[in-house]
This record gives sequence, C-alpha cells and structure tokens, in this order.
Amino acid sequence: MGKIIALIMLLALIATPIATLFFLSSHTKLEFDPQPKDIGVSTPVAVRVSNPHGVRRFTASIEQNGANTPLIEKRSTPDRLKFWLAQVPAQDIRFDAGSKEAPNLKEGKARLVVEAQSNDLRGVTDTISTDVDVVLRPPSISADGFQHYINQGGSEMVLLTPSGSWSEAGVRVGKDTYRSFPMAGSTQRLALFAYPWDMPIDTVPVVFAKNSTGTEATARFWFKIFPKEIPDARSAHRR
Repeated sequence: MGKIIALIMLLALIATPIATLFFLSSHTKLEFDPQPKDIGVSTPVAVRVSNPHGVRRFTASIEQNGANTPLIEKRSTPDRLKFWLAQVPAQDIRFDAGSKEAPNLKEGKARLVVEAQSNDLRGVTDTISTDVDVVLRPPSISADGFQHYINQGGSEMVLLTPSGSWSEAGVRVGKDTYRSFPMAGSTQRLALFAYPWDMPIDTVPVVFAKNSTGTEATARFWFKIFPKEIPDARSAHRR
C-alpha cells in the first residue's frame, strides 16, 4: 500500500509541472495589417503576429477552385519547456501573394489563409483567412489628341480613356493627383488639373489609371507650358 501511495505522489509531482506548462501555453493572435481585398500579379501582404512565446511555424497559402498553393513558410526552433520565460514582442510578417507566386491563379474569387503554431508545450495552431478578388488584367490609359496650352499657376482640362481592370484614373502633375469624372454617354472621363506657381517648369503632366492591386499605367499628352513670374506680394500691395 505504501508503494502505491509513493507511486501516486511521484506521478503527481511529475504531472504538476507538466500541467502548469500546459496551461501556461497560449494562442497566437493573427491580424491582417491591412486586410487585403484584391490580389494581383504580386501583392504585398502583412500579418501582425502576437504571442509572448513566439511561433514555431508560420504559413500562408492561397486557395482557389479546390487548389491550395503555399506562399510562405517560416519555422523556429521548438521550445516546449522554457517557453514561459520568453517575452516575444508582436511582429509583422510580410510576404507577397499573386500569380507570380501562384501561377495557376485565375481572375475571380480566392481565399488567403494564414496559420501560426504557438512555440510552447501545447503548440496550438491558430488560423485566419479572408476572401480576395484576383485581378490580373493590367489597366491601360490614353489621352485625347488635343493641344493643351497651360499657364504656370493656372489650370487645364484633359479627356482620358481608361480600359482594362482599373479602379482609379486621373491626372498626375509631379506629386499632385487629380481625379477624373465620367462623361455621360461616353467611355471618356474628364479631369481638371492645376499647374502650381511653384511647380518646376519641366514637370510633365500625365494621365494615369491604376487598379486596386496598385498596378498603374500612364500616358502623356500634348502640352505647352507658358512660364509666369511669381507675383511679389509686397510689390502688388504697393501698387
């Protein structure tokens, strides 16, 4: 009887730290940062990973029409006993998703799946996923064939015709962007843009179209800039 009690106590002594380590194990918090909506040829994706014990394994894949294509796999050395001493800060894991990484992708719906396994005794695997639109057709853009005479410090209008897969179109002058507006009964769009006083005189305005994945097309149009002297506010006041 005494041997049985001693065995039970020994098993209890062994089980207690294991149970403690088991309950100290944690889940991994996963967040897209930001959550992707569209995937193109090669679209950057960032996932915020939070687990004080770190992660043993991180994977991302894209699913479409029953096929699953891996995008990234990261592994760390397993730690099942001393993990509770770790204080791993949250980290952003970045990877690319698109037809470059998954050549079999077609335009349409797909699902992006991310998994992380905790680096502790339990090694719990947590998962997040999001539906995305696969957009592979590049945008294209053309401008009207008119002559555009632009005064420095003035403005001008241009007609543009975006096509392909696009979500935004307009005019860019240096770092300034001007949106376009649809014309009734036409595939053309109208954009009004400015050419500021302080814009370098050799700046070339262009029309552009880009899609939700960030792929952009640009085109030039005929223009001529008329330089103007910047008014002196003090001189104008004296006059």
